[in-house]
Formats: sequence, C-alpha cells, structure tokens
Amino acid sequence: MFVKCLFLLSLSAFYLLFFMAQLYFSTYFCCPVVAQLTILLPAYHLLLRQLATKLDVDTSIISKVERGDRQLKKEQIPLLAEILQADKVELETLWLVDQVLDLVKDQPNADEALKSVTKKINRTK
Repeated sequence: MFVKCLFLLSLSAFYLLFFMAQLYFSTYFCCPVVAQLTILLPAYHLLLRQLATKLDVDTSIISKVERGDRQLKKEQIPLLAEILQADKVELETLWLVDQVLDLVKDQPNADEALKSVTKKINRTK
C-alpha cells in the first residue's frame, strides 16, 4: 500500500512539473509548436536526429524549428503528433497560430485585424 501511495505521489509530482514546464516554455518561446517540441522530446527520450529521421527531414531543419527560425510544413504535423503521441488537432491549431503570428507580428494594428477575422469566422458558422 505504501509503495502504491508513493508511486501516485511521484506521478502527481511529475504531472505538476510537466504542466509548470509547459507554462514556462509556452511563455518563453515565441512559437507554440516550439514549446511543445521542447517539452515533449525529452519526455519521450527522443533526440533531434531521431525525430528528424522519423519526419524524413535533415536534423538541421528540426534544430531550426526548435529555435524558432523555421516552421514545419502542415503535412508534417500529423506525423509529428503520431510520433510524440500528442493530440493532432492541438498541434495543427498551434501550427496555425504560428502561421498567423508570423504573418501579423510586425503589424501595428494586428489586434484589430485579428478581432475582425474572428467576427467574420463567427458569422460564417
């Protein structure tokens, strides 16, 4: 019984640290997909070169993605979700956030434009 309680406590501590790390990395990095990669790669004991092999890309591309210098292609997101056992819809959403952010980040009226887009999307539903 004691061992079972100890295991549950250590599992709870792991999840607490995982979510704290997720919060830290999502605020530290500019791109949500980068934050997910930074969190999930060590959790699955994957090296960048192993992930690159599974995605059929060069290791330097994955390194650039992790640094935020490059983005993955949309076609690679479902495969990434499968490799990392992550939610495909969530990763696709984060990928789209990266795309939109890259498009509007230097625009002075980005907030107003995004609010208008949201209104238009809601009207078409």
